[in-house]
Amino acid sequence: MRLGHSGDAARPRGRSHVWLTLFVLCCLLVRAHAAVRRRVADGDPPLPPTARAHCRVFAVASRTQTRVLILRNAYEQDAVDVYDQLPASASILDGTSTAARADAEDEKAAADASYVILLPAVARAAEWLRPHVDARHCYVHLVTESDSDSDSDSMTTSRVTRRLAQLCDRARHDPAFPFLLAAPPASDAPRDVAGVTQSGDLRLVTSPWRRYFHILGVNYFAGRVAPSLSPGQIEVFGLLHVGGAESEPGSDSAEMVFDVRERWRRHKRQRQVSVALNTSDFWSRGYVGYGRPGVQHAVVTSQKQISDSDELPHPCFLSGSALGAEKLKLKGAGDAVKCMDLIRTYVSAGNAQCPGESFCVLGGASQPQPFGAFYASGVLRDAVLLASRVLDHAGLKPLQLPSPPLSALREAAQTVCSLSVDDVAAADAATLSPAGKNATKPGSLLCLDLSYAAVLLEQVGVQDADERVYFVDHFEKQPSPPADDGKAGRRSPPELVAWLTGAFLYLEALQRKVSFTMEAELLAEQLSAGLPIGWNLSLLLFLAASCFLYFTTGRKPTSGRGYHRVVNGGAKAKYKDSTQSIAFVDDARE
Repeated sequence: MRLGHSGDAARPRGRSHVWLTLFVLCCLLVRAHAAVRRRVADGDPPLPPTARAHCRVFAVASRTQTRVLILRNAYEQDAVDVYDQLPASASILDGTSTAARADAEDEKAAADASYVILLPAVARAAEWLRPHVDARHCYVHLVTESDSDSDSDSMTTSRVTRRLAQLCDRARHDPAFPFLLAAPPASDAPRDVAGVTQSGDLRLVTSPWRRYFHILGVNYFAGRVAPSLSPGQIEVFGLLHVGGAESEPGSDSAEMVFDVRERWRRHKRQRQVSVALNTSDFWSRGYVGYGRPGVQHAVVTSQKQISDSDELPHPCFLSGSALGAEKLKLKGAGDAVKCMDLIRTYVSAGNAQCPGESFCVLGGASQPQPFGAFYASGVLRDAVLLASRVLDHAGLKPLQLPSPPLSALREAAQTVCSLSVDDVAAADAATLSPAGKNATKPGSLLCLDLSYAAVLLEQVGVQDADERVYFVDHFEKQPSPPADDGKAGRRSPPELVAWLTGAFLYLEALQRKVSFTMEAELLAEQLSAGLPIGWNLSLLLFLAASCFLYFTTGRKPTSGRGYHRVVNGGAKAKYKDSTQSIAFVDDARE
């Protein structure tokens, strides 16, 4: 007697009902899709955002030149690629710093001339992007820095703002312009956090915004901040920057920015940790007059007051060096102890007005005392890295990079300042990579820079044995600098690349937020128009489950030497009346 299910013979006749049901369901889906298409054609719901290639082009304008950098990354991938090999062009801000007042016609003519400079530069960027992505899916940003820490000329600032707005309007109406531009901001949009957040564009980048982008970029390079700008579970380092290097000749400020909320300390299950780092998470300040030019001027002036000679020996400069400053000829004497004393005198005079029982670093302004770790940048970083190379080349003990203690920095300053400028230049030329030989000059100011680094760390609150300040030559995720190939102007400063990377991550986070909002609105409109979600989707799942159960239950084929018997699921039911069954197998191995 054959064991099995007697209803098997009737199943082919019942399958026609299944196919009929599936046909009806397909008709419902087609009807709903047609309704959505009709409403989209009528223009009722918002359209989804255009698919982008996650790339942005930054045209960074200064008083002397315009650099074009391309930043891009693959969707949901960590790496950010930076292309920084386009030659620098003339400045698109030419004529904005003149003292004479210009009329509207002159400004329009100057803007047209600047657009003639801008268009070939962005065309070269589009040509490089052509094998990778469609340039029409990439945003372009015309960017310049504004030193809001100092008393900048308001007339110059307004001229720069108008020039950038005129260039953007001209590009927006030019069909030959290869890139996307963000929507023009409102005329009354502020330049602070709300202004950038509302417009999604960067033009005049103020000092607080640049410091915020800089700390984001550096911590991203170090792997401490995710591309989504969430703090993660490891410490977010602060940033100490000293301006005045050859790559930023117009800067005369020291800058500090560090994390004050420390959301990375919270447990990973708290929702606040996943929120992106914003400007409110950091404390930042710029100290005008405490960059390399300001400190150099202060120590030269202090020595000038005690000597009437035209040739002044100075302890802050390497022996054998001769510099002209303040109508004097400075002759290097190379004494780090005396140089640090001169710098401490200048810093103490600036902090004379510090409120009682307050913590002041520079300039007599009270601030919260930082206790975390910092990354060094600018002159501060370059001086320590060069000093370590010089010590290594001289056969002496190099610095314990990347975080030498303060006592080791003082000892290194005394050793380096005792060398001649020729020794430092020879060590610099022998140890510097070929990509950087055209970017830096021999360290004639190394004694001054290294002495200032030791004094600045004292002011921050670093103790002798502390290893809180990191002087990193190259981060893990930092793009490698391109070779100059003998051509000047092909390499941007690492500080510029860092804060542009932070700006790229911030703008991408804003774009994701806008895209999510638009997609949510589109989904709501499609649901109201008859998108097969809701009871239609429930019906689809029910039919799919029914078909799965119908075709997968019933008689089991026998295999091997096991004995199979179908037993009905109910106690009183017969096995011919139910599709539910249990199979008992004699051999458990089967």
